[in-house]
Amino acid sequence: MRVNELAKELGKTSKEVLEILQKQNQDVKSHSSNINEDQIQMVKQVVKSGTSGEAKAPAGVKAGIDAKGSMNNSRAGVEAKPQTALGANTENKTSA
Repeated sequence: MRVNELAKELGKTSKEVLEILQKQNQDVKSHSSNINEDQIQMVKQVVKSGTSGEAKAPAGVKAGIDAKGSMNNSRAGVEAKPQTALGANTENKTSA
């Protein structure tokens, strides 16, 4: 099923359905993108609950690329390493 077909079925705009999917870190680009059954159920759940797409993804739906094109790191407790202005890793530096 395509995003625009689901939007029509739910009485929503394609843009609204795209926003819901993108907030769930699903890799969808346009109204004509194909979506799978898990993604369809996710959108229906969000529409039914009346939230703006902040509901958790159903089991079996993997996180992908977020709306900004960045990889979504879904591992809990993972912290980014500090960077200097030049981008060098500052962790574990010792003075000689």
